[in-house]
Amino acid sequence: MIEGIIIADTVDQDSMEAMTKSCYCLLNTVGPYVKYGEAAVKACLNTKTDYVDINGETGFIHDMQLKYDAEAREKGVSIC
Repeated sequence: MIEGIIIADTVDQDSMEAMTKSCYCLLNTVGPYVKYGEAAVKACLNTKTDYVDINGETGFIHDMQLKYDAEAREKGVSIC
């Protein structure tokens, strides 16, 4: 680890949650979101960290809303 840089791997949920625990809001700029995005959304929900991304993948957006909207609202987490 380089000081100030957190390395996380989308296939390692523990590393994703260690990353999201260290911030208030995760800005995800890594795609394709359909392949890499859900791990970040899950980690944010598990650590009550807001999630924002810049994607235009409407299928991904729709799927995440269907799967996680209720949990996000319950936990007070923004998933945008």
